[in-house]
Amino acid sequence: MQTNQLFGIATDTQEYAPLTNIGNTRPTVATMEVSTTATITALTSKNEPRPNYIIMLFSQPYTQLTTLPSIVQQAVTNQLGVAYFNLNHLENTHLYTTYYVAAFIPMAGGYCCKSIAPTVLHIKKGHSATVEVLVE
Repeated sequence: MQTNQLFGIATDTQEYAPLTNIGNTRPTVATMEVSTTATITALTSKNEPRPNYIIMLFSQPYTQLTTLPSIVQQAVTNQLGVAYFNLNHLENTHLYTTYYVAAFIPMAGGYCCKSIAPTVLHIKKGHSATVEVLVE
């Protein structure tokens, strides 16, 4: 009698051990870290991008009339006026975190705020967000 195999299964005389018994090992589970990112674009009221602006994220509201709060993170906009933020440090996966966003240019001895209106970023662990900052 001839042994026929179809898709690796013995149909007659060959026997195969079930996969669950191979080497008595546990199956491995691949884990993937989901990234948390924000993309922030500095644009004028005429929709023109602003390169080389310093975008800062704060955990407290900021206005030009207050002192600069602690900076959570900052990045410089590229030629398209876009700044990218890696926010993988967020710990809580079920709640949104709020950041207050402002755009600055460097000046002697500090920064000059160029944001026209307050911008708020709400983001949750494992998600991405995109916001625009209206600048002068």
